[in-house]
Amino acid sequence: MAMEHFNNRDSSVVPELGTDPLMENCSVYFPIDDMDAADTTTLPNQVSRFIMNYPKSHDRCAIFGPFYDEPALEAGVISYGLNVPVITHGAEDNRFAMERQFPNVFRTNVHLHAMGDLAISALRSKGRTDFLNVIYSTHPYSIQHSETINNAAKEQGFKRIYHHGIAPPYVGMEPGRSAWYAMENVKKNTFRTIFVALHDAIEQISFVADAAEEYGLISPDYVWMFSGNIDFDYALYGSGNSNVTKLLKGAAFMRQMDGFDVDPEGDHFLKSWKSQDAETVATVQGLNPILADEPGYYNPPEDYFQVITPMRGSGFMYDAVIAQGMGACWAEANFVAGGGGNNQKRRTQEEADTKSSLAAVEGDKTGNEEVGGGKSNGRIAARGGTRRAQYLRPSSSARSPASTKVVPADSSHQGRTLKEVKYSRKPNMVGISEITFTGATGKVQFKESKRYYKNRNRRVFTYGLYNIQEVQEDEGSSLKYILTDILTEGGAEEGTWEETENGPFIFASGTSRPPELLRAVPEQNYLSRGVRFTGLFFMSIALATIFAAVVFVALKSKHSLVRGAQPMFLNAFAFGATTMTLSIFTLSWDESYGWSEDQLTAACQTTPWLVVLGYIIIYCSLFSKLWRINQILQFRRSRKVDAKAVLGPFAALMLCAVVVLSVWTGVDPRTWHREEIDDYTGETYGSCRSDHSIAFLIPLACIMVLSTILAAFMSWKTKDIQERFSESSWIFYTIFAQLQVLLVGIPVVVILDGASTDAAYLGKTLVIWTVPMSTVLLLIGPKAVKVFFPEEKVSKSRASRGVSMAPGGVTVSGMSPSAANSLFSANSSVMSKGNNNSSYKSRGPMDHIKQGRTGSVAGSTDVTIPTSTHGSDTSVHRKKSSVKFQKDMGSNDLPCEEVIQPGLDGTMRTQEEEQCPKPGNDAEESKEEVQ
Repeated sequence: MAMEHFNNRDSSVVPELGTDPLMENCSVYFPIDDMDAADTTTLPNQVSRFIMNYPKSHDRCAIFGPFYDEPALEAGVISYGLNVPVITHGAEDNRFAMERQFPNVFRTNVHLHAMGDLAISALRSKGRTDFLNVIYSTHPYSIQHSETINNAAKEQGFKRIYHHGIAPPYVGMEPGRSAWYAMENVKKNTFRTIFVALHDAIEQISFVADAAEEYGLISPDYVWMFSGNIDFDYALYGSGNSNVTKLLKGAAFMRQMDGFDVDPEGDHFLKSWKSQDAETVATVQGLNPILADEPGYYNPPEDYFQVITPMRGSGFMYDAVIAQGMGACWAEANFVAGGGGNNQKRRTQEEADTKSSLAAVEGDKTGNEEVGGGKSNGRIAARGGTRRAQYLRPSSSARSPASTKVVPADSSHQGRTLKEVKYSRKPNMVGISEITFTGATGKVQFKESKRYYKNRNRRVFTYGLYNIQEVQEDEGSSLKYILTDILTEGGAEEGTWEETENGPFIFASGTSRPPELLRAVPEQNYLSRGVRFTGLFFMSIALATIFAAVVFVALKSKHSLVRGAQPMFLNAFAFGATTMTLSIFTLSWDESYGWSEDQLTAACQTTPWLVVLGYIIIYCSLFSKLWRINQILQFRRSRKVDAKAVLGPFAALMLCAVVVLSVWTGVDPRTWHREEIDDYTGETYGSCRSDHSIAFLIPLACIMVLSTILAAFMSWKTKDIQERFSESSWIFYTIFAQLQVLLVGIPVVVILDGASTDAAYLGKTLVIWTVPMSTVLLLIGPKAVKVFFPEEKVSKSRASRGVSMAPGGVTVSGMSPSAANSLFSANSSVMSKGNNNSSYKSRGPMDHIKQGRTGSVAGSTDVTIPTSTHGSDTSVHRKKSSVKFQKDMGSNDLPCEEVIQPGLDGTMRTQEEEQCPKPGNDAEESKEEVQ
């Protein structure tokens, strides 16, 4: 039909056949009676057998087709030997665009690069903008398709693309071959958009479908797109595999559109097709006769063209024939038949410019092109375009950038002489790239670019997006592919997909709404609810314990044990313990609990403040408390120790910590950052990050360690003071326990951070929780036990056995406590002599004689700090039993000595008691017995 239209200059399909001045004086025509046709299918060996078995194969002027890539590749090789053009109407292989490999091959369809751009453009129109899996068979066609999809996706904003190859035998789990291995990785990387490029769909699609079904990839959550070369009629109706049917439901594929697919009613090609009669049927049968008993035999009815729709690609074949004929006319118009070189005929100045352009393309300014022209035996006789090889010469000016590859002179290959290879084009081949017309598939225009002059311009095509839908019919439902979207002009760069009357596109879910997620939600390593509950439970226990301790101190503030422990400092380190415990709360959140990034960043910045300041408050409170006791022991009478006097180091360390934390927060604040730790699976991990955190953590750690050392040192200095005043032993236990936890816990947390959110959170929680809990339990706990479970019962049991406790901790056998107190009070003034009453001799069995030395404790309770001497030793021995905080100042058991009295201003001052209780009769009798 195309040859007849060209020979008759019938403009019913191509208007330019009747209107273009180029065609007015053109003598080129197609000899329909001397044409051969064959069905090459997809097998390449059919082409060579068909062409080379033809007795006049060397006289061929052109090859139209084939449709598929492998036969077209073979035809391209043969055409080079025959020096004739090949115009394929369906082959998409990118190699055809390369002049060095296939200088004679043109095509009226587009190549894979354009199809890749359009496929990604179609996916984007359906909301698929990233996270793409590409499954391809390891065949050159599929590999090229995979590469073009990858390039197009990156150009259009896709950031994550993964490729999975399959090859025979397709089963097993061998990487790069197994369809099951490919699907396992698709499942693993969680991407929900899958493009499939297969070469032999009849063999491969069943394996893909079975593997996809096994891994749960055939579901409404996934979007599948297939390359347009697949025979979907076979896939839908001939595979016999239910998994293939399930896989294709809701899937998409894209094709270049014939005009009759876009507008069946108004398409001029289809109208001409249907106008063909029985004579045309007979002519076609005569072109390719097949005996009745041979494969491929078909006896078409006389009304074949009226009842049968043209096959896919028919319009592109029509345009291929017209392009060849018009290209030959262009060559005839620009060259005199049989002439060449300077004998070229210049028809107009414009044609002269065209000729000069042609010579430049040919790379031969002398015009020594081997050119034929005119008609010869009814065929296009324009021959020439021989392959030439010349030695490289620096002065050579006959190189064509489009057809010449210059090899550097110093790049010799095994001693061979370097040559310059040129591919001279026949005029009719140049003419194909120069002509423009409106054909059966729209505007036909080559020269997509200077480099790819044999490619048809992709922007003048009409593309169709097909959707495989379940259609209800009288006999039940079935799957059919339906054209739902088209892109008419502009290509992927400028065109817009428009919905057809058969739209909208229906996804596997049965709706027109695309899946919301571009990928399955990858592992985010969120803090699990159970672990978070555990951490908050530990925090609650710590807060409850601290609250109980504070209540205890408040309720028992008048008890001698509590008063002696200085409640102000007890409350101070309870506050520090609370502050540090609250840092567990700021660690217990992430996005899964509804917190925004700003809120999480605020929590990140708050955590070090709570931990560091809480820790420093705890240990500085202990240090100040012990230092105050130590200062009392160094003072003489009528001196007082105010709380402000021992808060200097406390304030200094706190100030340093606040300065460092403030600079850290202002200069390099900790921010919440969720980082992808596995770019394949998309697994993420959220944590607080600071670029220079080490520069701030080191000075903060030094401040915390210094506060601990100060508390430990002061605890050691007051180790010989009574337990209820200094708690030295308990402080050592606390520091030792915490040191063990920190030495083990911190490295573990560092290792787990970034590996397991739950483990890292529990590690941080336990490390933080240990510090305030151990401090409260070991320093306030023992006092609470003694208050609620006093040891008086033990003392009474000892007294009943004839053992009494004298003041200062001296036991006297056979003496009641009251008698012992009276006795020691009566003899204290007699036995206090020499060296300002600071040294004494031991007399009899009572070696420990107390001397009243007292100090003043501001804001505290009454304190009596007796010292004892032994022999002539003048040093002051401060034993645990020599210091005693008194609760009941009016007790008759008190000795006559200096005591600390509370003043109205809250301070404690020393003064000598004016009235000492007189010993009773029992005391006198006891004294006489001792004497």
